[in-house]
Amino acid sequence: EIPNWIYSEGELEVTLPSVEAPLDLVDKKPGDVIRVSGENFDLVKKVQMPNGDEVEFTMTASSEGDELTFTLPDNVSDGEVTVLPASDVKVVVATVVVATPSNVVAVPAVNLRGGDMITLKGTNMDLVTDVTFPGVEEAVGLESQNSTEIKVLMPAAAISGDLQLNTNSGKATAVSIATAKPENISYSAATVPAGEALTVKGVNMDVVSAVVFSGNVEVTVSDATATAISLTVPTTAETGALLLKMANGESVEAPSLTIEKPVCAYLPALPDKLVRGRIVEL
Repeated sequence: EIPNWIYSEGELEVTLPSVEAPLDLVDKKPGDVIRVSGENFDLVKKVQMPNGDEVEFTMTASSEGDELTFTLPDNVSDGEVTVLPASDVKVVVATVVVATPSNVVAVPAVNLRGGDMITLKGTNMDLVTDVTFPGVEEAVGLESQNSTEIKVLMPAAAISGDLQLNTNSGKATAVSIATAKPENISYSAATVPAGEALTVKGVNMDVVSAVVFSGNVEVTVSDATATAISLTVPTTAETGALLLKMANGESVEAPSLTIEKPVCAYLPALPDKLVRGRIVEL
């Protein structure tokens, strides 16, 4: 029941694959071929990427030493590349830093609207898989792509902020954009009676979907042009600044508007037909 333990006089030394120093692989891309020199690479059974995925490899031996050759996969990420013998002891042979899109410029970058085509120029643009716009949860696919530029359509729900250029490595590059917003806002009259027509003038007025008057009274806009909005001032609106709301959720505050109200009750409009015996809502 109690075995005899017999110890060897010397320590058991297990030979492992080895390198003089791990390779420092900077700004690497998927598809790059990597060659690592070392010793005892004939023992290698697996080559693992930083995320644990295995890749195919070849080994060549010469009088000067062994060489492992493998290709970086599409989903390569930053971290250590390891080799494993049959014992699954990991040996680090390289450290990878994956390249990212850089020096990126958006054209156009301002006054953007839903449906606009944006061209993003820079280096390593072939690494971009899709684009995430601020205010939009789902990433948008690319219309075209090469090593120096990509094209992508702006979704209607996008807002001003940083869009993200996504890559398979998990890295992302941010680029600032700004949506078109109403500017240089003025009114057809500085003072307007409640219930009367009002024209709101400016630039980019066609992006306005609703106008909120002081008193939290909202009017939906349906016939805006690039330079003007025509609407009727609600009888319950109060004097104060207007809020111009956009379909993507952004808003712009307009100058204060003075709204005149009569000192007595009045009817801003009568029904087209009055029928005896029926209630008339005024």
